[in-house]
Amino acid sequence: MTDGALPEKKANANEQKARLTKAQADAQELKNEVARGELAPIQVLEAALSDIVAKITPALGSLPSKLRKKYSWLKSTQLDMIQSEIVEALNDAADVRLALPEKPAELDDTSND
Repeated sequence: MTDGALPEKKANANEQKARLTKAQADAQELKNEVARGELAPIQVLEAALSDIVAKITPALGSLPSKLRKKYSWLKSTQLDMIQSEIVEALNDAADVRLALPEKPAELDDTSND
């Protein structure tokens, strides 16, 4: 082993230790954010959105008939327009997908600092 190889090996070991320490600190910060209620797993968010849709769909779907009973002066064309708007809104809601942000540069393994 040459004299130049030893400092290089030590520098590499220090770099690896620094990366590990940073990764551990980042992981702990994520845990802290979850504990504070600032972050939630994607599965939890998707389940919450699914529950919301499951609750509002029947309520909105029954709205035209409720309006018909309560406001007998409404015309069928008006109720049809209301129904159409409700269906469109529910379809838009069904198409919503969680958009994850781009991976931050500090988490990108391909970047060379």
